[in-house]
Amino acid sequence: MNIAAAILAGGKASRLGGLAKGNLIVHNHTTIIQHLLETIKAADISPTIIIANDNEAYKNYGVKIVSDLWRDIGPLAGIASALNYYAQHKTQLDGILILPCDLPNITINEILQLVHAFYFHKKPIVFAATDENEWHPLCAVISCNEINRVSTILKIQQAITNHKYKIRQVWQEIGAEVVMFPHNKNFRNINTHADIKTA
Repeated sequence: MNIAAAILAGGKASRLGGLAKGNLIVHNHTTIIQHLLETIKAADISPTIIIANDNEAYKNYGVKIVSDLWRDIGPLAGIASALNYYAQHKTQLDGILILPCDLPNITINEILQLVHAFYFHKKPIVFAATDENEWHPLCAVISCNEINRVSTILKIQQAITNHKYKIRQVWQEIGAEVVMFPHNKNFRNINTHADIKTA
């Protein structure tokens, strides 16, 4: 298994007053980013980078922070930035695990299931969905096979040029595989202060 990871933390978190979501304390003891870093490490995935436009917010986690290639267009820019970074700095990869910075409940089981599905299906991208028919396209593994990587980057760039920023639509056009999970709570994200209390 030769997988790296990228945590997407470039959002404005407007519903949280602009606070860096990844630094929110959950379960009374740790930040979401720290939880994600520990879970990714437990899954034997490395290295991990954080895609963020606020270097100060995440500078104390001891991992590389990479800025978005494009600003103010959402997570699609973060995904493109992660693919670009690893293409330049670590060529011998099978894939990149992508996770958003606001998942307080994801476990090693979900990560490993995504990775195993990536190797089994041999698709350019695999991403999570739950039995409630909710898709989680930011929880994904993206192929670093040269042909797949170049094709994915080109299609992301084309989508950005055409102002089409919905990840789910881009993934469908690329031919991504959906990986079904039974536990919706593990993919629940944090958008408001009330969400923290029920995480």
